Amino acid sequence: MASTTLFLAALASVVIFGSQGCVFLMGEAPDSLAQHPAGTHWTYGADWDGFDDLNTSWTCMTGRRQSPINVALKSPNTVPGQPRLKTTWSYTRMRSNGSNIKVFNNGHTVQVQWNTAELRSRILVPNVGGHVVDVTRSSVNASYLPVIATPLQLHFHTTSEHTLEGAYYPLELHIVHVVPQTSLPACPASGCLAVAGVMLALSDDDADNPTLDSIWSVMPIREGLVNYMPANKTLNIQALLPRNNVHQPSHHLPAPAQGLRAGCGPEGMVRQAGRGGCQGVAGCGLGRWQEAQYGQGSVS
Repeated sequence: MASTTLFLAALASVVIFGSQGCVFLMGEAPDSLAQHPAGTHWTYGADWDGFDDLNTSWTCMTGRRQSPINVALKSPNTVPGQPRLKTTWSYTRMRSNGSNIKVFNNGHTVQVQWNTAELRSRILVPNVGGHVVDVTRSSVNASYLPVIATPLQLHFHTTSEHTLEGAYYPLELHIVHVVPQTSLPACPASGCLAVAGVMLALSDDDADNPTLDSIWSVMPIREGLVNYMPANKTLNIQALLPRNNVHQPSHHLPAPAQGLRAGCGPEGMVRQAGRGGCQGVAGCGLGRWQEAQYGQGSVS
């Protein structure tokens, strides 16, 4: 089985993934290609010091909250939160027709995309007057509205980008969503992005997780290849998610940007689904919000 911990990034009011606010195949955003020569190889391994082979810095020039980070689940730096402000979400199941769910290898990761009209989610994002707020300093009497975050794609990182209590995980899942400006006026015209991340750890159970297995079974091994999930197979993202979420990250790919919003949810949930499956890990207590420890390309 695998054990999972989730952080749900809940949206910014100013800068989200640069000025585009769009989701591209990783490494193909126009602003990324403009800033770095075609063919530039990037990485974020344990020996990364923030500079490429040409001694060009890839760190945020002015930001102070760059991913990846170490999430200190037992940190004393917490402040009281309100249970009613916890981020909540749900995903519908999506059935493949043979062409509406594609799995591809872009050279950095395996990514899954789908017809957005067929897969929906409902995520509560605290906001006042159309502007996202810091839930750790929110008024008890403030009014908050739920908005719809549409899931666009998911992809994997191995080993994990982030660490929990200083520990890396074998695999980290990211689910990328968009919230339109019509739902959250503080977003740019192209919308705001929200990312949910799930840590996956191996266990000794021999059973496979159906959701991950449906992806692994069609995963391209060679870079640049695209496969489609067979007809009548089901993509069930909800089956992978526990209930705790933790940090406010930056966008880690060129060009870097900050502002994704997150808090720590009120409870954990245990699920056991076999090898490659999931088991939730409680991240923090009821009504407590976590302050993450930030680093630049390393564990802080």
